[in-house]
Amino acid sequence: MKIVFLLLGIITMNTCGQKSMPNKTIITEFKYEASTRGSNYTCLINENDIDVISKGISEFQKSKSINNEQWSSLINLSKTIDVLNLENLIAPSNNSHTDRARIATLTIITPDSFFISKPFDEGNPPSQLTSLINNMLTIAKTVD
Repeated sequence: MKIVFLLLGIITMNTCGQKSMPNKTIITEFKYEASTRGSNYTCLINENDIDVISKGISEFQKSKSINNEQWSSLINLSKTIDVLNLENLIAPSNNSHTDRARIATLTIITPDSFFISKPFDEGNPPSQLTSLINNMLTIAKTVD
């Protein structure tokens, strides 16, 4: 009987301790936005292409196809993030409160839902998001 309770306890701890998105959830798009009163930057990436939109002093809208390797790298990086807890990640700084940085957010979109981070300073996201955002911005730089 003790063994049964021990096994049930271990199973419960393992299932309750999981904080990532269920494996069956399919990510359809990543969205990074950074904005302030005078400008807005948006980067939308899905498995086929990337759209980069800038409004303000430098205005443009550009699109480009992405390859499977780029999309796979984003999906793999997203697996390291506790997506269900994305809205609870704490920003390491708050320079955007005094206009020293643009306010940025990351949104991960699935067919059924979307997960959005709390606002953070552009260039200084919560550490859990740094690799994914840096990868997104690296891909965005290739859009001409």
